[in-house]
Amino acid sequence: MTGAELAIVAFIVIPNIAVGLSSLPLLAFFAVLFLMAPILFLLPLLPMRKRLQQAKRELMGEIGPRYTRAFERIRANPDGRIDQNVVNELTALDKIQRDVQQIRTWPFDAGVVIRLSAIVLSVTAIVLARIVQRVFGV
Repeated sequence: MTGAELAIVAFIVIPNIAVGLSSLPLLAFFAVLFLMAPILFLLPLLPMRKRLQQAKRELMGEIGPRYTRAFERIRANPDGRIDQNVVNELTALDKIQRDVQQIRTWPFDAGVVIRLSAIVLSVTAIVLARIVQRVFGV
């Protein structure tokens, strides 16, 4: 939705600015739309972020006691030998823990945010430059 809004505004505003067919209220309206786009993009992602954080906490909470039980079996062995089943369990738990730690607490990485911000800020700068040009008659 936000991408469509940005695309529509960009396809309407940029050609109008290029040919000089834009009024100050229209440019201000489009500037507000561009500034609202990141908010409208990020707002629906907040519930997803909470679910990801909760899932990560729950899974890490399940892994901790299993690690403790496995280490207790190692300590309980008086001759210092480690049973192969315990080694297999520790290896599996380590793999599961790594997988759980890779669960992102945000649905996308910083690169996506940076690219989106660059697009929004560049188009906003164009619109604001046109507004300043209109206001000051430059």
